[in-house]
Amino acid sequence: MSNISRHYQDVSCSVFAGQIHYRKAGEQDKPVLMMLHPSPLSSAFLQALIIEMSQHFLVIAPDSPGYGQSDALTSSEQGLKPYVEVLTAFIDALTAAAVITQPKVAVYGNATGAQIAIEFCKAQPQYCQRLLLENACWFYDDEVEQLMSRYFPDLTPTDDGRHIECIADMCRRLFTHFPWFDNREQARFSHQTVSAEVLQLTMNEYLRAGKDYARAYKAAMLNEKPEQLAQVHCATDIVVWRGSPVYKYCQRLAAYGFANHIRFHHVEGDMQHRIATLHDIVR
Repeated sequence: MSNISRHYQDVSCSVFAGQIHYRKAGEQDKPVLMMLHPSPLSSAFLQALIIEMSQHFLVIAPDSPGYGQSDALTSSEQGLKPYVEVLTAFIDALTAAAVITQPKVAVYGNATGAQIAIEFCKAQPQYCQRLLLENACWFYDDEVEQLMSRYFPDLTPTDDGRHIECIADMCRRLFTHFPWFDNREQARFSHQTVSAEVLQLTMNEYLRAGKDYARAYKAAMLNEKPEQLAQVHCATDIVVWRGSPVYKYCQRLAAYGFANHIRFHHVEGDMQHRIATLHDIVR
């Protein structure tokens, strides 16, 4: 990933005072694409896609506050609003530092990043040129209740290291079942065994995020409803890929019936077909 550079930007607002770490790729004269990652991962998860999208954009991919190499929120306020406020302040800081020329950007969001992107577009429409989303879902109320009660175990460090065992078990199952705690065959989306290297990288992201790893994650899951997306008024393209762990929930959202400016793109093929679809959308 030699074409990606890494940077830190000082950011200050009512819910944050610290540094946001971000990855950057692409030519300075191209339009800006802000890329937002899933939780509890970081922009490292998006590296391959950052390279792909840098063919069309100057890509800026921040680590959300409290994840990756970014400092944590300084406010105890819950929900997605603090992440939207920090993203706005981050874009303002990049503009002031001449990293980008103006604050209106396209926004890509994946999973948690998709929900932050949706709320950012609603709160700051003057900043948002268009949305490109993946793994945007619709969870029913009973599903949300179950996810809130079982999906996020307490990962506070323990003297005997059992929290690490818990992380390893959870991360291993994240690659085969959704929700990860559901061992039934109907919850399985893959029969492939995750490599030790990928498992270690995923565990590292959980360990780096620490005991508050679920903060943005929970807020995003609570937001996964069509009523939230329906309030977005900019051009929005959503990829529904069969290879996604949450494919059936993405399909459910696509069947809701939105206004014409919200478009769904169904991908039945492999990862290369998914990437090709993203290229076609932004050309």
